[in-house]
Amino acid sequence: IATATAKSILSGEETIVINAELAVISGDAVKTVEKYRGRRGIQNKGNPAHSVKWPRRPDYLLKKIITGMLPKKTTRTKQALAKLKVYLGAPAEYAGKPAEKAGRKLSCETITLAKLCKQLGWNQK
Repeated sequence: IATATAKSILSGEETIVINAELAVISGDAVKTVEKYRGRRGIQNKGNPAHSVKWPRRPDYLLKKIITGMLPKKTTRTKQALAKLKVYLGAPAEYAGKPAEKAGRKLSCETITLAKLCKQLGWNQK
């Protein structure tokens, strides 16, 4: 879903992702959790306040993953990110509208963003 979204916002389409917590990451669940837990632990020794921030919330994490697929430091990227909206669940304003389902069935082991973020310390309210 992330690559399709990145491609569509770079082409100029306004893209809205709902139910971000149901997005799936393929691969071994234990290794995926360790990878993202390790990323959260990386710290800039010179000035820890300048360290890269990896979010715990699924919608923020999905947006960060999509941002990593875009070109760095260009105005095109800023314009593309302005056309992206990511939501937890389905907001009331999009409840009755038709939605396009992205993704496919995977035969390998997977983990959802909700499960990953819970293991990273996300407290769902």
